[in-house]
Amino acid sequence: MNFTKKSNSEKIIFLIDFDAFFASCHIIENPSYKNKPLAVAYSEKYSIITAASYSARKFGVKAGLSAFKAIEICPELLLVKPNYSLYSKASKAVFKFFYENYSKRIELASIDECYMDVTNEYKKYGSVSKMAQHILNSVQENFNITCSIGISTNKILAKVACDRNKPNGYFRILPFEIENKLWPLHVGKMFGVGTKTALLLEKNNINTIGDLAKVDKNFLIDILNKPGLILWNRANGMDTDVLDINFSGLKSLGSEVTFNQPTQNLGEIEQFIYDMSFAVRERLLQRNLGAKTITVVLRYQEAKLTKKRVSMQQTLDKPIHTLEDIFAVSKNNFYKLWDGSLVRLVGVRASNTAKEYNVKHQLDLNKLDLKFSSVEKIVDGINEKLHQDKLLTGANLKIKLEEEEKVSKFQKGEFNDNKRRS
Repeated sequence: MNFTKKSNSEKIIFLIDFDAFFASCHIIENPSYKNKPLAVAYSEKYSIITAASYSARKFGVKAGLSAFKAIEICPELLLVKPNYSLYSKASKAVFKFFYENYSKRIELASIDECYMDVTNEYKKYGSVSKMAQHILNSVQENFNITCSIGISTNKILAKVACDRNKPNGYFRILPFEIENKLWPLHVGKMFGVGTKTALLLEKNNINTIGDLAKVDKNFLIDILNKPGLILWNRANGMDTDVLDINFSGLKSLGSEVTFNQPTQNLGEIEQFIYDMSFAVRERLLQRNLGAKTITVVLRYQEAKLTKKRVSMQQTLDKPIHTLEDIFAVSKNNFYKLWDGSLVRLVGVRASNTAKEYNVKHQLDLNKLDLKFSSVEKIVDGINEKLHQDKLLTGANLKIKLEEEEKVSKFQKGEFNDNKRRS
């Protein structure tokens, strides 16, 4: 790969996307799943597939398909329940690995993808392509997952390029290559163009990304409003090369997930809020912190292009750090914020932190001081020793069982109203 046409002002941006990440995490946890068709979804009939392994994709199983239909086309399909805590831990480990070994200029785009500015780093590897291949090899060797890399001089071209050589590959689209590599693609391949938008564009004889790039941008604004200008810029290869490293998640006390398919399924949303509350609590404990402010962030389906987020926060009189407290506040914030729309992203954040309670250094299972340690510290110590969350307090077990029961009832249709609940 040759970047000789790169000017001094151009940057080199990687978009790194983990391949079939949720499914891969379950395969790592249970190696007996390897090479078997596997999908992530609740086991009830009307559940929606959120991720599928490549073995399952060969049968046509994909995100957004109902579990009922997926099993119909692939009777041997294994369904595993979503486990956000598992994904969060794996994601955090890989991103930390990138941060420590490749570049500190990283922007997390979602739980399984990030942008990385390697402008000043790639020469250490001899070339951009050699650095990309080094990352692919290192991720597979150290974490037993694969990823794909899109390469360009800005974020949108890197994003589109990433999908061109999956899985476990890399692809580049530079500004001078968009006519040959970007424009021939169907308009639906443009990041930000969903099914409905693609149909609208096709009705107006805009079938390829090249058609989108060449059409009068004022016409796009007329039919799509502000997103029309955004899409026109993207089709012409124009986007920012500035990464938002301050909201990278590497320093923040927060977790979020972007759904493959927007959802109004309250049971599933609450389960994710629970799992993200767990992840936030873990990070607070690692830093010996409590948080006075808990924030829930949402992005609705119709805001996909503008990435507009809405949030609701609650500031408490005293810092909190227990799972039940964080989850209770987060869930309350969600129902105050949610307007009934399809949710594409949900996140939980902790801020306004203070060192107002003491958490000991990593606990040794053989040296637990049962007399002086709180129940949660004992539980944390045992789980840390086992490297799994096998032990729960009675309160946390009750919460988890209640949430699983809600999910089950929702999926079975035992309640289907979208009224706000607390």
